[in-house]
This record gives sequence, structure tokens and C-alpha cells, in this order.
Amino acid sequence: MTEIVGIPISAFAPSALAGLAVLLVLTGWLIPKRTHDEVTHDRDEWRAESRVKDQQILELTEQNQKMLNAFGPTLTDFLSGLRRAGVGTREDGEDT
Repeated sequence: MTEIVGIPISAFAPSALAGLAVLLVLTGWLIPKRTHDEVTHDRDEWRAESRVKDQQILELTEQNQKMLNAFGPTLTDFLSGLRRAGVGTREDGEDT
């Protein structure tokens, strides 16, 4: 059998595997399945909530756009009427 520094390779196997497992756990590459499942579930839950939130924002944006399109001309006409009537101007003719 092959030897490294006079020690057979088979003698390294159990301790090497245990050391590798400890190294993987300490570096975070080896985690329990339950922990992985929890992290995955949380990630999926946040993604679903984010999609719902994005949809709500889109709906509100569309509603606001419709309201602005509906009331924009009316508001512009109202403010123009106020200016023509002299409301909001000082005696020197400048806007307040």
C-alpha cells in the first residue's frame, strides 16, 4: 500500500474525513437540511410578498395616473381662473 512519510494512506482516512467535515461546518459549507429548508422557505415567502407588493404599487400607480389625467385639466383651469381674478397676487402684481 502507498505510504506518506512512512504512514499508510488508510490511516489518514477517518481523521481526514472528520477534519474535512469540521472544516466544512466551520466555514458554513455544510449545514443541516432543516436549516437549509428554513432559509429556502423564508426566501420564497419574501419573494411572494414582494411580488404582491409590486402588484399593489403598479395598481396604485395606474390609479394615480388616471386621477391625474382626469383632474389635471380641471385644476389647471381653476388655477388660471384664480390668476385672472387676481387671487393670490400682491398689490405690486407679483404672485405670492
